[in-house]
Amino acid sequence: MGTNMLINIVNRYPRDLFASLWGSVEGAVASGEICVCEVILKELERGDDDLARWVKNVPGLVCRTTDDEMITAAGISSAHPDWVRGEKNYGDPFIMAHVKAEGSLQKPVEFSPLMVSRSSEEDA
Repeated sequence: MGTNMLINIVNRYPRDLFASLWGSVEGAVASGEICVCEVILKELERGDDDLARWVKNVPGLVCRTTDDEMITAAGISSAHPDWVRGEKNYGDPFIMAHVKAEGSLQKPVEFSPLMVSRSSEEDA
């Protein structure tokens, strides 16, 4: 799970009103279906809310970054230098590296320069 997804869940689906959604998220964590990369936790820790604390307190939610994932993330960042700008999108290559390492993709995904430049223009 990425930073934006977690922030949107918190902002749009408060735990007290959507208890079943939060229960489903925690159930998916317990069954090993979803996790948050360490880099995403670091992004969340820059916020001024309880989200990072919640992420840390859910057993099994934070997955450690492996050496292979670090190499893959570095390769993604190198191949697409405009994708990560400072702290913006910093965690994305790590998410993709983790997905690749765990074999979650049915087929390989290639990122085109058009995708990167389009998102760069939208953020400007």
